[in-house]
Amino acid sequence: MRNARSELLRMMDEETCGRNTANKFVSDGKVNKAIEHLEKHLSENPNDFNSWYMLGELLCKEGRTEEGYEAFRKGSGK
Repeated sequence: MRNARSELLRMMDEETCGRNTANKFVSDGKVNKAIEHLEKHLSENPNDFNSWYMLGELLCKEGRTEEGYEAFRKGSGK
């Protein structure tokens, strides 16, 4: 059962381009883990504007506004 749950979570994360797991980390109060997870996903999928936006929001909320704005810029293609 544990393997099935892990596989389901992996598939959901893949379908949401990393955002499912990032949201889970945020819900658990692990914002830095969410940021790391999104950065890893984006290194492999740099054209995912939704994940860039989520990363930008999280960085700004953590007080890392310059990095957040850079993530927004990357997500907008500029």
